[in-house]
Amino acid sequence: IVVWLFIIIFSMADSIAAHVKFSELCEVFDKTCLLKKQEKSNPLSLFIKVYKERASNLRTQYPNASTSFYPALRLILPQLERERAAYGLKEFTLAKRIIKILCLPARGGDAIRLTGFKTTGHANVKDFADAAYWILRKHFLDSSGVTIAEVNRCLDAISQLNSDNNPRGVDEELHNLFRKTNADEQKWLIRIILKDLKLGMGQDRILKLYHPDAVDLFTVNNSLSIVCDTLSDLTARLHEIEVSVFSPFRPMLSQRCDPLQFRKVFSKNPRLYIENKFDGERFQLHMENNTFKFFSRNGFDYTSTYGSNYYTGSYTPLLKNSFKQNVRNVILDGEMMGWNKRTNQFGSKGMDFDVKHLKPHNVYQPCFCIFDVIFLNDRVLSNQPLCDRLLLLDTIINPIQGVIMTSHRTEATTEQEVIDSLNRSMDREEEGIVFKDINSLYKSNDRNAGWWKMKLEVRIIRRAGLRYHSKIYQFTMPLIFSTSKI
Repeated sequence: IVVWLFIIIFSMADSIAAHVKFSELCEVFDKTCLLKKQEKSNPLSLFIKVYKERASNLRTQYPNASTSFYPALRLILPQLERERAAYGLKEFTLAKRIIKILCLPARGGDAIRLTGFKTTGHANVKDFADAAYWILRKHFLDSSGVTIAEVNRCLDAISQLNSDNNPRGVDEELHNLFRKTNADEQKWLIRIILKDLKLGMGQDRILKLYHPDAVDLFTVNNSLSIVCDTLSDLTARLHEIEVSVFSPFRPMLSQRCDPLQFRKVFSKNPRLYIENKFDGERFQLHMENNTFKFFSRNGFDYTSTYGSNYYTGSYTPLLKNSFKQNVRNVILDGEMMGWNKRTNQFGSKGMDFDVKHLKPHNVYQPCFCIFDVIFLNDRVLSNQPLCDRLLLLDTIINPIQGVIMTSHRTEATTEQEVIDSLNRSMDREEEGIVFKDINSLYKSNDRNAGWWKMKLEVRIIRRAGLRYHSKIYQFTMPLIFSTSKI
């Protein structure tokens, strides 16, 4: 008994999240929904302040206690959650599970209101969570005082059980969570699971309530836990954001070239690198000591699919001998394409395959096309000009056709060279071209930092130096590059 009590006391002291009731957070949500737009920040701002004060007091009593705001923030911004896998629960499946938990007659009024909440109509029903609330309140009146830590534990369990393809386990864990909460708390649990709290506040506004630099750091790392750990001190400012291996960040973006803008762009950037525009999925490849991770543009982890080493996954085993021996760790930015093993050509997103879920027997295999290196051998390269980064890139990769390749690039110093590159891209029936200022720095999630794209989508008759083409395209750059006649 003594040991058992010690374990309970220790676990309570181990985390501030075990001291904050979930009902306190639900009260903040309820108040926020009732306030006008300009006042909505007040309840959450006060909650964050009180949470940190309580965390500081706990740290005084228990120096090793976890005082991170992350357990609360991942419930406040569930749509930004990246460390917990999918729950496998959408509105209809949640409705079916609630019907099962409550033992409701399948054709009864409550069951129909749950499964058909969009069509049954009710003045007080704004979303599925509202529809469920009016039914759940008949069955769950009291709360056991469940804490934020316990809610996260249950959500972690549901996520894991879904990953293990254990629907019965999901039902049991969901029922267990419902038994500990009342209907108002369940309403917010449902919204958290569906990843939409409907607070009337944008995610950037909420992040800034936690710390003025939270939006900038999240833009780079795409991780709420890193935001909370790095910016726990409100008075500390983030003057330099660094990229680190195995932490995803939002990639640099290309600006669509406006027809009236090209000459202005070119006059300010007389030296450009021109590359083909790939029609695949934007990805980051992280590697350290032959351990790999793969992240999508939005920071989702596809390592379990592609493989964490040379012996697992659908893709990483193909990368053997592709890195020079002097590469200890690296982060590469590029496009994951589908390579047709029969025709030795790239496919496109319009074809019948998903490059994120290719199997070994498929005619297509993943091929990573690299166009930038952001990190190399413990050194962040984002503040180096593009020309220097690409010189390094050329020294670290052993290209393998159809597996890992560097984007072919040419340098342009005249408008005609850009026009010629675009015409060649059209002849090859490609999506378009990308051109980049050779001195551009790598700026995460920035669309105005020296990269542009030209896409070919409908056809119009081209003139002024651009050849006629029989295919149907749309030309999104101006028709005034030169005055020469066709």
